[in-house]
Amino acid sequence: PTKPIRLRAETPGGFVLTGKSQLVIEGEWLVVSGVAIKDGGPGGDGIVIKGHNNRLTLSAMDGGTYQHFVRLYGTKHRIDHCFFARKTSEGALLQVEVDSREANHHRIERNHFGERAPLGHKGGEILRIGDSHQANFVSRAVVEQNLFERCAGGSEIISSQSGENTYRGNTFRHCDGMLTLRTGNRTVVDGNLFFGEGKPNSGGIRVSGEDHVVTNNYIEGVTSGGPGLQRPLGAEDVGPAWLKQR
Repeated sequence: PTKPIRLRAETPGGFVLTGKSQLVIEGEWLVVSGVAIKDGGPGGDGIVIKGHNNRLTLSAMDGGTYQHFVRLYGTKHRIDHCFFARKTSEGALLQVEVDSREANHHRIERNHFGERAPLGHKGGEILRIGDSHQANFVSRAVVEQNLFERCAGGSEIISSQSGENTYRGNTFRHCDGMLTLRTGNRTVVDGNLFFGEGKPNSGGIRVSGEDHVVTNNYIEGVTSGGPGLQRPLGAEDVGPAWLKQR
């Protein structure tokens, strides 16, 4: 951990992959920085991270038709200070695979997820953690302090399909979709900001599952899904009677 192996561009952004290029990071304590991928694809995955304790930082992916821009396997990877935008094909931009044997503990933080055009159907998530087959697995990934801006790939900007994840301090601006706890239990959604800015199909938080904690989020200007309450809470709304009425 104190002497990682580093792969970095001599000039950040000066090393550009394009076309059918793929970058695979596999091992332990590997750090990749300053890499750019422009208009990559078709199909497959642009960047694949396997192993343990690896990091992708200060890198960008702009445009492309990969199935996934980034796909994570293994445990304890970190993706930070990166820019991702203009994915035009079906499939989650960033896909996290969740293993049944152990939690992954990945950190996805301080990234900018930029514009993605609407697909007109499902399958355009920006971030998906797990899938329908991994819904009962424990992930424990942390997604925090990211900016999601003009993301419109599908009805779910984030699709959480595993257990015990944390989504904290993220900002959503002018996005077509919601932060969705589709499957899995015991997830935390705390301190996120949603500014729909009147965009059609913009939303807040959609919750399924059990034992989640959803606190301190701010939702403004959404058109299709926001806070579950349509009026301010009063004293009469607190307690079991109110829950039964709802």
